Amino acid sequence: MNSVIRVLRARCLATAALALAAMVCPASAQVSAVQVRDEPLHNLKMETDRYRVYKLLVSPRDAMQFHVHKADNVAVFLSDAEITNEFENGQKTDFLVKTGLASFASASPEKPYVHRILLRGGAPFRNITIEFLKPLSSTPPRDSTEPLDPALVFLRESPRGKAYRLALEPAQSVNLPSNVSDIFVICLTDGSVAQAHRSRPNDGMECVSGAFSLLDRSDTVALRNAGTGRVELTILAVY
Repeated sequence: MNSVIRVLRARCLATAALALAAMVCPASAQVSAVQVRDEPLHNLKMETDRYRVYKLLVSPRDAMQFHVHKADNVAVFLSDAEITNEFENGQKTDFLVKTGLASFASASPEKPYVHRILLRGGAPFRNITIEFLKPLSSTPPRDSTEPLDPALVFLRESPRGKAYRLALEPAQSVNLPSNVSDIFVICLTDGSVAQAHRSRPNDGMECVSGAFSLLDRSDTVALRNAGTGRVELTILAVY
C-alpha cells in the first residue's frame, strides 16, 4: 500500500513545461468550485454546439475562484506573465507564460479537473480559452501529412488539433491548413487581416490583441496582411 501511495504522489508532482493540463491526483482537501462559466474572471465571448470561448483577465488584485473543467480545452496566452497553477489538492506549479503560446488540457464530465490561476508577477495574465464541446473523434488527425505554408510555425499538438504561430509582414499571405474541421485565428497584435474565400468576395478582420475569429473552413483558404505593419497571430487548426 505504501508503495502505491508513493507512486501516486510522484505522479501528482510530475509537470510539463507550459502545460496547464488536468492531472488526476488524490485530493487532500475539498474546495468549493464553480463551473467555468460562473467564474467571474472568465468572460464568455462565444458559444456554439461545438465550442465555448472565454476571454480571461487576471490582474494583481484579482482572486480567481476554483473552477471545474469538464471539457477538453486550449488556452492561448495574450501576455507575458508569471503565474501559479493551483489544483484542488493543494498542488501548485509556477509558470512563466509567453504571448502567443498555447496549452492544451484534457478533461471530461467523467474526468474533470479543478484549479485556479494566481498571478505572481509581470503583466496581468490574459488568455483566450476554447472549450471543445463535442466528444473526441476516433478518426486519426487528417492534416498529419499535409504540406504546410512555411510561415506557419508549429507550437503544440493534441488529439484536438494543432497550434501555430504566424507573423505576417505587410501584403504577405499564408495558405491555411485544409484538411481540418475548423480554424480559429487569435490576434496577438493590432492590424488588419484579409480573408481569401473560394466562393465569395474577400473580407477581413480588424485585429486587436485578444480578438479572435472562427473561420468558415469550407470557404476560407488564405489570410493576408492588409495593413501597413506586422501582424502576429496564433492559428488553431481543429481536427
